Amino acid sequence: MTDKTTHFGYQDVPWEEKQKRVAGVFHSVAQKYDVMNDLMSMGVHRVWKRFTIELAGVHQGQRVLDIAGGTGDLAARFARMSAMFRPMPSACLFPRTISIASPSPSVCAT
Repeated sequence: MTDKTTHFGYQDVPWEEKQKRVAGVFHSVAQKYDVMNDLMSMGVHRVWKRFTIELAGVHQGQRVLDIAGGTGDLAARFARMSAMFRPMPSACLFPRTISIASPSPSVCAT
């Protein structure tokens, strides 16, 4: 253990503890992730997602890697667009977030 500290909100916490606290926050909001995004962005995050999908121009047979996939909804939409019937990979730090919101927890590459 080191004497290094870092910020977590308005607190200074031991460096080693921050990752557990961040994970705790994500796990506590996982079931309400999309609702929170709706409230914080006033629904604009849904427009951003549509824009992202259109801008990507994914075609049938192409593969997509969703980095920081959150709930995996973009990965699921890309999978439908590319006519792939298996989950698209999504790299995420907090598998619980994706397993709650996604019909297939396997979309999170852990």
